[in-house]
Amino acid sequence: MPKTGELSALCDECGGSTRIPTTVWCPECQLNLRNLTQITELIKEANEVQVPVGDNVKEPLLDQVARRVGALAMASERRFRSLTEVQQNLIIDARHLDIVLFSDGRVEEWILDTVKLRSIGYRLHREGGMRLMQDVHARVSVHNREVARSVDMWWDKIGDWQS
Repeated sequence: MPKTGELSALCDECGGSTRIPTTVWCPECQLNLRNLTQITELIKEANEVQVPVGDNVKEPLLDQVARRVGALAMASERRFRSLTEVQQNLIIDARHLDIVLFSDGRVEEWILDTVKLRSIGYRLHREGGMRLMQDVHARVSVHNREVARSVDMWWDKIGDWQS
């Protein structure tokens, strides 16, 4: 076993990997291993999942969904200006979006973000009703009211949602 760098041991049963830190060696002589209790603790510490702190703290799920909804809405808004008049009419038509969403065919690139946005709206409604949709919408609105207005339009007629 090397005394520098880190060693990983693979389990023959599950294939899992366990890190073995170099600190298992005696810090004074570097020739002998520490006692079993210390080795166990050092290996446990080396394999613990580190919880990020500061800016890397995992954001709550509703905030993640709101961020995704906002990004899709902004992408749809940007794309809208470059669409033909026919495409613009289709992309704001809830019935057309639902036909595209629930069909088995390939979704064209120009409407994909909007269909994804509508799909998230349906999923939120299915999992938590209007209340969950409103919670996510409120979080989008905190960051960008204009984007939230677009979400209103693209979630029109999902459950009782009306733009």
